[in-house]
Order: sequence, then structure tokens, then C-alpha cells
Amino acid sequence: MNPNQYQLNEYDQTRIRPLKDQIQDKHLEFRYLMTIAYWYTNKDYAKCITDAQKTRRLLRDFFKSDIRCWFFVEKHTDPSQKNYGGFHLHALLEDPSDRWQNLTERQKKWMGTLSAPAPAVGTGALAEGAPGTEQKMLLIQKVVQRLQKQTVAQGSRGIDVRKIYDLDPCLSYCSKQFEHFLPSYEVIAAPSDIDFQFFLRNKQDGLQYRPRKSQNFLA
Repeated sequence: MNPNQYQLNEYDQTRIRPLKDQIQDKHLEFRYLMTIAYWYTNKDYAKCITDAQKTRRLLRDFFKSDIRCWFFVEKHTDPSQKNYGGFHLHALLEDPSDRWQNLTERQKKWMGTLSAPAPAVGTGALAEGAPGTEQKMLLIQKVVQRLQKQTVAQGSRGIDVRKIYDLDPCLSYCSKQFEHFLPSYEVIAAPSDIDFQFFLRNKQDGLQYRPRKSQNFLA
């Protein structure tokens, strides 16, 4: 399924409204949707959080940029699949830094191994010598797959990075399990650059959000 082509219904639109509000308030500009699949069946939610934290740190370290990310935990629900009951991760990512004039040695080395065509006019190049959109996606994939190799499945099954053409369907796709297996504030993984307070206090009820019945954990 291509998340960019997901057709939203009115319940989807209600669900993503507070996410869109935060994107606007925080001036977030998500450019890429990344899916991280494990090479084994991971049923440990806490490990998803740890891996999201590590992924965020690795991306920021490699690109030398405070890339803001939102991570979402999704449960595998198809009993016919070997990974049934396990989890995988989705992430919405801002664009890596556009400061490509002073590349680190690691950046130069990894960019030199990419198989994507050299950037050209119209393909997303930022400046002469800067990576284009396709190269940035390959770099993101390479960073996470190479440095998370003990966790992430290798090859195309492990990391899928796509350019976001329409943010609303991607938000809906990432948040589709809100309140199904986990509350929304746990579907959104803890290292996300997001204010959790709204989701801690409220849950979707049909075409609106209502206060959660129990708020003892907020004391």
C-alpha cells in the first residue's frame, strides 16, 4: 500500500486533526516517511522505543542536523504471517540539513557508494554537489540499516523510505492503530518531537476527541 494514496474518511480526518495542529504550531516540515521492519518478530514494545531513540540519534549525528522526527509503533495483525503479534515502526522525518559545503569524511564516503543517479536540475538538488531527493532517501536508508544492523532486516524489506507528497494520508496511515491495541500516546513512540499532553488527556470518540475516563496517571 502506498500511504501517499490512502483515501481518508471523516474518522481519519478527525484522528489526525491534533497531529496537524502540532505540525502547524511547531512549524514542522516532514518530507519523508520511513518504515523500519525487524529481521525477527519483535513483540517487545520497550525495544521499539529504544530503537526509535537510537534511530533519531543516528540520523542527527550523521547529518549533523537536529532533524525532527515522529515515530509510530504498529502491531502486525495478520495471523497468517510469521511476524504476527510483533511490532514495526513508522517515522515521519524532516529534510536532512542543507549544509552540504563541508561534508564530513563519513558523509563523503557513504555518498560515494550510492547507486542513485547524480543530482540534477529538477531532481531535488539543493546546490552543486548536494544530494538530491533520491540520494537523501538512500542515505537515510543506509544510515539506519547499517548502524541498526542487529535490529533491522537487511535489503529492501528492512527499511522503506518514501517522499511525502500528501501529508494527510501519511499521518492517517501512521496513526491508524490509535486506541486499537495501544492508546494513542503509546502508538506515538516516546522519542518523537511532539507534545503528548493532548493525547494523554484525550482520545478519539467517533468524530470528536473526548477526555479520557481515567487521568490518574497525570497526577
